[in-house]
Amino acid sequence: MIYSKTTPIKHDKFKSDMYHTNMKCRLFILFTVLGFSFQTLYSQVLPYSENLLVEADSKTQLDNNQTAVVLRTDRRKAAVHLNGTYKGITPLAVTNLAPGYYFLRIEKNGFETIEKYIKVEAGISSSFYFTLEELPEDL
Repeated sequence: MIYSKTTPIKHDKFKSDMYHTNMKCRLFILFTVLGFSFQTLYSQVLPYSENLLVEADSKTQLDNNQTAVVLRTDRRKAAVHLNGTYKGITPLAVTNLAPGYYFLRIEKNGFETIEKYIKVEAGISSSFYFTLEELPEDL
Protein backbone atom coordinates (compact mmCIF):
# COMPACT_ATOMS: atom_id res chain seq x y z
CA MET A 1 0.00 0.00 0.00
CA ILE A 2 1.07 3.58 -0.67
CA TYR A 3 0.17 6.12 2.02
CA SER A 4 -0.54 9.80 1.73
CA LYS A 5 -0.63 12.06 4.83
CA THR A 6 -3.40 10.24 6.70
CA THR A 7 -5.44 8.40 4.11
CA PRO A 8 -4.27 5.08 2.69
CA ILE A 9 -4.38 4.86 -1.10
CA LYS A 10 -4.63 1.43 -2.65
CA HIS A 11 -1.77 0.63 -4.97
CA ASP A 12 -4.20 -0.51 -7.71
CA LYS A 13 -5.86 2.93 -7.84
CA PHE A 14 -2.47 4.67 -8.07
CA LYS A 15 -1.36 2.26 -10.79
CA SER A 16 -4.62 2.82 -12.71
CA ASP A 17 -4.22 6.63 -12.59
CA MET A 18 -0.64 6.32 -13.82
CA TYR A 19 -1.82 4.08 -16.67
CA HIS A 20 -4.43 6.63 -17.81
CA THR A 21 -1.94 9.51 -17.60
CA ASN A 22 0.58 7.47 -19.59
CA MET A 23 -2.05 6.67 -22.26
CA LYS A 24 -3.01 10.35 -22.58
CA CYS A 25 0.66 11.24 -23.16
CA ARG A 26 1.04 8.51 -25.78
CA LEU A 27 -2.12 9.62 -27.61
CA PHE A 28 -0.93 13.24 -27.58
CA ILE A 29 2.39 12.22 -29.14
CA LEU A 30 0.65 10.00 -31.71
CA PHE A 31 -1.80 12.71 -32.78
CA THR A 32 0.97 15.32 -32.91
CA VAL A 33 3.11 13.10 -35.13
CA LEU A 34 0.12 12.42 -37.39
CA GLY A 35 -0.57 16.16 -37.68
CA PHE A 36 -3.84 16.31 -35.72
CA SER A 37 -4.49 18.93 -33.09
CA PHE A 38 -6.16 17.94 -29.84
CA GLN A 39 -8.42 20.99 -30.00
CA THR A 40 -9.85 19.85 -33.33
CA LEU A 41 -10.35 16.28 -32.11
CA TYR A 42 -11.69 17.42 -28.73
CA SER A 43 -14.25 19.79 -30.27
CA GLN A 44 -15.74 17.04 -32.45
CA VAL A 45 -16.44 14.60 -29.61
CA LEU A 46 -19.83 14.61 -27.92
CA PRO A 47 -19.49 15.68 -24.28
CA TYR A 48 -19.07 12.86 -21.79
CA SER A 49 -22.05 13.98 -19.72
CA GLU A 50 -25.17 15.17 -21.52
CA ASN A 51 -26.29 17.18 -18.48
CA LEU A 52 -23.24 19.45 -18.90
CA LEU A 53 -24.34 20.47 -22.41
CA VAL A 54 -26.13 23.83 -22.33
CA GLU A 55 -28.38 25.07 -25.13
CA ALA A 56 -28.02 28.57 -26.57
CA ASP A 57 -30.51 31.20 -25.41
CA SER A 58 -30.76 32.50 -28.97
CA LYS A 59 -29.32 31.71 -32.40
CA THR A 60 -28.80 33.95 -35.42
CA GLN A 61 -27.94 32.91 -38.99
CA LEU A 62 -24.52 34.06 -40.31
CA ASP A 63 -23.10 34.23 -43.84
CA ASN A 64 -20.42 31.94 -45.33
CA ASN A 65 -20.46 29.28 -42.57
CA GLN A 66 -18.86 31.66 -40.07
CA THR A 67 -19.22 30.96 -36.36
CA ALA A 68 -19.74 33.21 -33.36
CA VAL A 69 -20.42 32.67 -29.68
CA VAL A 70 -21.66 35.50 -27.46
CA LEU A 71 -21.22 34.94 -23.73
CA ARG A 72 -22.85 37.14 -21.09
CA THR A 73 -23.14 36.85 -17.32
CA ASP A 74 -25.18 38.69 -14.70
CA ARG A 75 -21.86 39.92 -13.24
CA ARG A 76 -19.47 41.75 -15.56
CA LYS A 77 -15.79 40.89 -15.99
CA ALA A 78 -15.94 37.14 -15.41
CA ALA A 79 -13.02 35.25 -17.01
CA VAL A 80 -13.95 32.97 -19.93
CA HIS A 81 -12.00 29.86 -21.01
CA LEU A 82 -12.84 27.64 -24.00
CA ASN A 83 -11.19 24.19 -24.01
CA GLY A 84 -8.77 25.49 -21.38
CA THR A 85 -7.70 28.59 -23.36
CA TYR A 86 -8.38 32.02 -21.90
CA LYS A 87 -10.54 34.07 -24.30
CA GLY A 88 -11.33 37.25 -22.34
CA ILE A 89 -13.90 38.66 -19.91
CA THR A 90 -17.67 38.93 -20.13
CA PRO A 91 -19.48 40.24 -22.02
CA LEU A 92 -17.54 38.50 -24.78
CA ALA A 93 -17.99 37.57 -28.44
CA VAL A 94 -15.71 34.83 -29.84
CA THR A 95 -15.63 34.37 -33.62
CA ASN A 96 -14.08 31.97 -36.14
CA LEU A 97 -14.26 28.84 -33.99
CA ALA A 98 -14.32 25.45 -35.66
CA PRO A 99 -17.78 23.86 -35.41
CA GLY A 100 -18.09 21.30 -32.62
CA TYR A 101 -18.34 21.00 -28.86
CA TYR A 102 -16.31 23.22 -26.54
CA PHE A 103 -15.73 23.00 -22.82
CA LEU A 104 -16.63 26.37 -21.32
CA ARG A 105 -15.37 27.57 -17.94
CA ILE A 106 -16.48 30.91 -16.50
CA GLU A 107 -14.93 32.10 -13.26
CA LYS A 108 -14.97 35.20 -11.08
CA ASN A 109 -13.56 35.72 -7.58
CA GLY A 110 -16.23 35.27 -4.90
CA PHE A 111 -18.53 33.27 -7.22
CA GLU A 112 -18.96 29.60 -8.10
CA THR A 113 -17.18 28.49 -11.27
CA ILE A 114 -19.42 27.48 -14.17
CA GLU A 115 -18.26 24.49 -16.24
CA LYS A 116 -20.43 23.47 -19.19
CA TYR A 117 -20.18 22.26 -22.77
CA ILE A 118 -21.48 24.43 -25.59
CA LYS A 119 -22.08 23.52 -29.22
CA VAL A 120 -20.68 25.75 -31.97
CA GLU A 121 -22.47 25.37 -35.30
CA ALA A 122 -21.34 26.49 -38.76
CA GLY A 123 -23.25 29.53 -40.03
CA ILE A 124 -24.76 30.24 -36.59
CA SER A 125 -24.15 32.89 -33.93
CA SER A 126 -25.12 31.41 -30.55
CA SER A 127 -25.79 33.56 -27.47
CA PHE A 128 -25.47 32.25 -23.91
CA TYR A 129 -26.38 33.93 -20.62
CA PHE A 130 -25.17 32.60 -17.27
CA THR A 131 -26.04 33.54 -13.71
CA LEU A 132 -23.12 33.44 -11.28
CA GLU A 133 -23.88 32.19 -7.76
CA GLU A 134 -22.06 33.86 -4.86
CA LEU A 135 -19.88 31.65 -2.70
CA PRO A 136 -20.93 31.51 0.95
CA GLU A 137 -18.81 33.68 3.22
CA ASP A 138 -16.75 31.89 5.86
CA LEU A 139 -17.68 32.88 9.37
